Amino acid sequence: MDTTPLITSGLLDRLRAGDQQAWAEFFARYDPLLAAILAWPKWHFPPDTRQDVAQNIRVELTKSIGGLQDETKANAFVKTVCVHRCIDEIRRQRSGIKKDTVPLTVRDRTGAEHEREIAAEGELDPHAAIALRELAAELRALVREAGPTCLEAIRAFYVEGLTYKEIATRLAVTVNTVGSRLSKCLEKLRGLIGKRGDLREYFAEAFRQ
Repeated sequence: MDTTPLITSGLLDRLRAGDQQAWAEFFARYDPLLAAILAWPKWHFPPDTRQDVAQNIRVELTKSIGGLQDETKANAFVKTVCVHRCIDEIRRQRSGIKKDTVPLTVRDRTGAEHEREIAAEGELDPHAAIALRELAAELRALVREAGPTCLEAIRAFYVEGLTYKEIATRLAVTVNTVGSRLSKCLEKLRGLIGKRGDLREYFAEAFRQ
């Protein structure tokens, strides 16, 4: 697939400003990509479902365009949003519940959240992606259950990618305290996982160590 971006920095600025003509130009350029992704055989979407999901994608793009900071990454950005909304539709069909789902996100060093890029067409297994998303949601819930101190430490190290020294500066503690706190929080999280048979099975290798 051609990776040449279909928008310019000027058009991106107009999109962020909510210029309706800019959005008309944007969708005129990207609707073929949306249609191609919606037509992937692995989705098994009938025409009416494709139309509904396409509309959801358009709405999501207008809401999340602020997360696109570089027009050269526009193609990947649009494709990621498309695939995530397709996965949401499969998840909705499986659950039988018509509701929005929380996307699998990643937080950068500035604290901003972005949808995690996922596998390309030939590698993507939508059911595995759904399972991963649900697993991530369960793990986030368990980290919150471990308490605010653990949530802060785990998020800083494993999500934001901060070093022990950076975390120590943020929390006004020593580097040794950061290490000790993370160790205790992971042990606490391990205990919470151990009470859940489904999660314990998924992390069986970790429990054998």
